[in-house]
Amino acid sequence: MSEFEQLKDLLLGEERAARNAQAKLLADQLASSFADLPQLLPDLLKRAQHDERLARALEKPLAQGFERIARTQKTLLISVLFPLIGPVIRRSIAETLSQLMKDMNRAVEHSISPTGLRWRWEAFKTGVPFTQVVLKHTLRYRVEHLLLVNNDGGLLLAHVANADAELADSDAVAGMLSALQDFARDAVLARPDEALKSVEVGGMTLKILRGPLMHLAIAVRGELSEPAHISLSELVEKLHDESASSAADLEANKGEFRDLISDWMLKNGQESSEAIDDARAQTKAKPIFLKLLGALLAFAFLAWCGSAWWHAHKASQLEAELAKSPGVLARVHYADGQYQVVGSRDPFADSVVDSAVRVEITADAIEQTKLSPYLSLEPLLWQRRLHASGQLPAALTLSRYGNAIKISGEIDGATLAQLRADLSLWQTLLVFDFSGIRVNDTNSQRQRFELQRQLAQLRVDLSEADTVKNASLQALIRQCQALLDTAP
Repeated sequence: MSEFEQLKDLLLGEERAARNAQAKLLADQLASSFADLPQLLPDLLKRAQHDERLARALEKPLAQGFERIARTQKTLLISVLFPLIGPVIRRSIAETLSQLMKDMNRAVEHSISPTGLRWRWEAFKTGVPFTQVVLKHTLRYRVEHLLLVNNDGGLLLAHVANADAELADSDAVAGMLSALQDFARDAVLARPDEALKSVEVGGMTLKILRGPLMHLAIAVRGELSEPAHISLSELVEKLHDESASSAADLEANKGEFRDLISDWMLKNGQESSEAIDDARAQTKAKPIFLKLLGALLAFAFLAWCGSAWWHAHKASQLEAELAKSPGVLARVHYADGQYQVVGSRDPFADSVVDSAVRVEITADAIEQTKLSPYLSLEPLLWQRRLHASGQLPAALTLSRYGNAIKISGEIDGATLAQLRADLSLWQTLLVFDFSGIRVNDTNSQRQRFELQRQLAQLRVDLSEADTVKNASLQALIRQCQALLDTAP
């Protein structure tokens, strides 16, 4: 140790020891205070709850903490907020559904009443949907605040509000309103005589009616009716009639202004407009038989619409069923209490009544006198036609084969020759394919054996016999010639 350090120890040793002891004591006190902080913190916060410094100091760390939790621990935040979100959503949905049911009830209430019929006529004339017309006539409004403000300086002259409406500082609102009008005029470079007329914020609309000395600001929820607009314009005119040209006169008449505005609020600031009240009064005043008549007419109209739809549906079903049937080309519509079938039908096609029965339509409801006959080229119908005329044996069937009609089955040679001759009459309309026919000559062979047996029994020498006079021989010759003609 140097001499200088030894000198410092001699001069300052006691002071250094005292200072170190104090530092140790302070550290011990801080450690003990930190240990007791959880018990002392509630009392400290309670003492400082009216001190804005604590709120300002906690604002930033709390905001940063919530932001960090929202980013890193979303599941924790959702689990904490879930008990609150559910009831809030359910309450909002319930209120929305309740309001919707009220609107629907009002619409149904007026749909079959004279007022509702008048609104339907208005919707038909104007081309506006009926629901919009109902909303226009039944939409409620509520005036929350009426503020009368001096044009010169933006001073508040009178303020009237609903019983449960809240406004922090009416004088400050009046000043901000004037500043807002000046800003809007300057922002769009409007002329001095032009002014802001309305502002919409959330569910509230702020309308401004301007006069030469004062302007009236109306805070309203909903949509003001036309009579309310007219009465507000008259109110502004009446307010100017009560005032003079100087600011001092305006200040002197504040009491009269407030009385006029309060009067208007009592008469026109309610939740339902006068038009709704009048309509309800007229509806209640109508005799009960008019309501019953309206209900019966509405029921009859609905029944007629349902019956028309049902018959149109059945006509469509019958037309689709007839389209499946070969040989029928027809359209179906319902008129004069019957299903009228118009078109063409092959005489050998399925009956229209059979098709109607398959779609559950009775035979007496079918009118088919407008069906005209025509010749169809469907193989099934030609099979029926040729079977009915005897030109086609019952053992043969017809089917479509390309552009021709193929004949299938088994017959003997004589029948095949006769069939070719009969069907030659239709060759100009149809092409017949005989490749599907199988020829069975068992009968022809049996006839040949029978002739051989008869010739052996007669023992006639053809070279010596008189063939002209021998009748038996002539019959045998004819049978042999027929066998030759029919041989395949």
